[in-house]
Amino acid sequence: MNYLFRYEIAAVIISFSVMVSLFRKKVISTRAINTFSAINTLVFISSFVDIIAILMLRTPGVYPEWLVYSVNMVYHLTYHTIGLLFYYCVYYLSENNKNPSKLWIYIFTIPYLASLILDITNIFTSFVFYIDENGYYHQGKFIWFMYAQGLLYILMGLVRVIRLRKKFSVNNRITILLYTFASLGALLVQWLFSELMITGFVLAISVLLGFLCLENPQDYIDKEMGVYNRVAFNTIIPNLMGKEDKIRFLGIKFEEMKYLNDTIGIDNRIALMKSVSTFLQSITNKKNIFRLSRSKIVIILNNDEEKMTEQIEKIREKFSEVLKAGDVSLSLSVFLDIVFCPEDAQTVEDALDLIENSFNSIVTAQKLEITRSNKTVLGKRKREHQILMILKQAITNEDFEVVYQPIYDVQKNKYSTAEALIRLKNTELGFIKPEEFIPLAEQNGMILKIGNFVFKSVCKFLKESKIWEKGIEYIHINLSVIQCMQEKLYEQLFSIIDYYDIPYKYINLEVTETSANASQEILKNNMKVMLENQMHFSLDDYGTGFSNTASLIDYPFNMIKLDKSLIWDAIKDEKARVILKRTISMIKELGMQVIAEGVETKNQVDMVKSLGCDYIQGYFYSYPLTGKDFCIFMQ
Repeated sequence: MNYLFRYEIAAVIISFSVMVSLFRKKVISTRAINTFSAINTLVFISSFVDIIAILMLRTPGVYPEWLVYSVNMVYHLTYHTIGLLFYYCVYYLSENNKNPSKLWIYIFTIPYLASLILDITNIFTSFVFYIDENGYYHQGKFIWFMYAQGLLYILMGLVRVIRLRKKFSVNNRITILLYTFASLGALLVQWLFSELMITGFVLAISVLLGFLCLENPQDYIDKEMGVYNRVAFNTIIPNLMGKEDKIRFLGIKFEEMKYLNDTIGIDNRIALMKSVSTFLQSITNKKNIFRLSRSKIVIILNNDEEKMTEQIEKIREKFSEVLKAGDVSLSLSVFLDIVFCPEDAQTVEDALDLIENSFNSIVTAQKLEITRSNKTVLGKRKREHQILMILKQAITNEDFEVVYQPIYDVQKNKYSTAEALIRLKNTELGFIKPEEFIPLAEQNGMILKIGNFVFKSVCKFLKESKIWEKGIEYIHINLSVIQCMQEKLYEQLFSIIDYYDIPYKYINLEVTETSANASQEILKNNMKVMLENQMHFSLDDYGTGFSNTASLIDYPFNMIKLDKSLIWDAIKDEKARVILKRTISMIKELGMQVIAEGVETKNQVDMVKSLGCDYIQGYFYSYPLTGKDFCIFMQ
């Protein structure tokens, strides 16, 4: 048969050009890129070998039969591997270069393994091809299976692109679709006209299109430092973690970076970061340095313990010195954090979480002190993420519960007020403490909706229960820092109270000292309007942190709630008891009433009564109760 191999010559030229260009372009090494390179290499080898095989077959009997057979065998092995690699490339592109599971590999390589067995055993069976006694090449009766398995992988890739199209870039989608339809057309032509060797040429053209659509290497480079950026970290590290037994990351955080533009100017800041980059490249390969953000850098340390220690010491020594930034000299506060993989983290996401969340928790660390991230930090981060998801759902579905803790009136010898408290339960995590979810809600902008839910729930409860008929004078409701910063807070609260048509006097708002300090004039204006409408105010958690008398003087509080730590310390320590006594006396002399929180024992009750507290709140009298149970309790 007179085979036409001019297309195969073109395929060799094109695929070789792509190989050279891939090397010169220095594209970033990922599983998808490496698989793409492997496809191009196989296209080159199969096309080149096919040309040799055709030239041999044109002159039957000239070359040894074993040599002719071997050349054709190499062609089949390389050509029939391309389909599988194509599907792997599509998989890596859709899964951010993550390795598939072993079960996935076993299942999806079955067709290829079957064709591989046919190829290897062909010398005994002639199922794929054979050379007759005259030296002519013939296709075997199972050659259709070889084409079918290639077709199967191409169609599987096409289905994956269509089904997961949002995971692919536009360039990737176009390239894969062109490759798919071009390959299908080439297979059909090859099947109908076996003498026309066109499939290698079509594959080479498709690979060339893929090369032209590859990401620009500059997309992975931080322009200021000339090292890899965060995108590169997320792309390279998953591949590296699949190859290396262990990796050591060192996170470096520059505390003052966000202020440098204002203090030393942009040009000097850029000069500083270039000098930092030059230094880091002097102690490790440039490919091991990643700038995650303006103030955070991660480097991959040497796995050898001695060399790793040497690298860390050089870093500590460098940043303990005064640094030159253009024409300015300055000293930076630098924090270091180390992550051991896979001991501390097994995925790139976990490694990043450990580094960044450790940085968030080392504000009290000493300059250049090395902190070791561990699974506790990762577990805390994952729990916070779970709670955030639960909070979002709870806000949407109003899954919170408001409970009421009675407050005992010492003078009247009865329960005359109560505090509304929010509770959150989840089937997976169980009871989630307010101390855990309230700060997260404040940090993530959910606290206003939660605060509104609590306020509405209390007003609705007051309306339905008419609890004042059972002796309750008002209900305490906590205000968050964010609520206190709302300029027209009183309008929001008045609209809710008016909707439920209850007197304003049944509401007592509790404000922490932190909230008061954060809002100041705004809070004072809100308090003035609400006090004029007979609402009440309490200062909550007095005695914690850096509590001082300024809040007692500056704000018109009716009551001061003593934090439980003051009560508990006073039971154990005489000095603390003296402080508590003087604090209560001072508050009362200022014309305000005192509530003792967290009272749990008879001894604590007796002590706060003897020291002059007006109200007592705590488990000794009652746990927080549902609205229904609270009404029964009061009755």
